Amino acid sequence: MSARRLALGRKRPRGAPRRLRALHRWAMAMGQVDAALFDFDGGFYNWKLPLLSSLVEGPHARDAWRVTAAQALLDACDGLYRARPSGSSIRITCVVCLPDLFSSEVCLYRDRVDLQSQAFPGPEWALPGRSLVDAWGLQRPTWMEEQGQRLTLPPMFDDEPPFVGERWWFGELR
Repeated sequence: MSARRLALGRKRPRGAPRRLRALHRWAMAMGQVDAALFDFDGGFYNWKLPLLSSLVEGPHARDAWRVTAAQALLDACDGLYRARPSGSSIRITCVVCLPDLFSSEVCLYRDRVDLQSQAFPGPEWALPGRSLVDAWGLQRPTWMEEQGQRLTLPPMFDDEPPFVGERWWFGELR
């Protein structure tokens, strides 16, 4: 798998089909991880989306590429769920970040408390009645829950507007 890279130029990404196939292989390989991975210290462990940022963000990004990237995150999360040792309390989730899809990730949380402290700041952030799975035509496993959140961050400088985005959480959310 090629390295995860932030593309600073405005050039069209090269080799998109090859890179998306590699992303699919990465997602499928998550189901073959060693059981020792699920024994970690700390609150959480994560994998960022391993691809060029220009494939999912910027003027040359295509909606089909974004959908493929989001589906890869769901597939990786499902693979980890199936590879998890029985009796483990690890929570397996992934978050699809919009419009900054490059910052999306698959996460393992040691327990529900760690997940809740990071993922769900309060009900006022929720996006009820909406589904990214329905909007983008994603395939979600039956065990996986979905919850959307609105995210508004204050501007870093006075002359900038605030950042407004969405975070779509999938996995073992309760």
